[in-house]
This record gives sequence, C-alpha cells and structure tokens, in this order.
Amino acid sequence: MTRNNMFYGEPDPPRAQGVEVAEGILRIVANNPGKMTYHGTNSYIIDTPDGRFIIDPGPAEDSAHFEAIVENLGANQPEFS
Repeated sequence: MTRNNMFYGEPDPPRAQGVEVAEGILRIVANNPGKMTYHGTNSYIIDTPDGRFIIDPGPAEDSAHFEAIVENLGANQPEFS
C-alpha cells in the first residue's frame, strides 16, 4: 500500500507483539493496513480482576495475528465463547 495518503503520516506500529498502551491493556496490530483499518486492526487484551478479555480478535485468516494474541495471553488463557 502506498503511504502518500495524508493520513499515513506516522510510522507503522510493531505487529504480532503486544504493546502496553495503558496499565493492564495490551494492543496487538494486525498486518492488514487499509482505508478501514489504518495501520491494521487493533486487538486489545484487557486485564481485569474478573479475568482477561480480548476486544476485536482481528482478521480470521491472519494466523500470525492470532498466534500473537495467544502468545501475549501467556498462562492466563481465556475461555472462548
């Protein structure tokens, strides 16, 4: 994708790794940049007293992104429903 669009002025974020954006909140960016996703889908792992929650698990066909989410969950694997 070309980066000559005025909205692509910042560097690409790291992908397939968790980056703490606030206390107890990790962001993982999928490798699917586009008009609707900007640099890529942002998935979040939220730590709470009641457990961990995943917000927007990202594109189903991106196995590297899914593996990054699982890796960042560590020993605290959530229940999927």
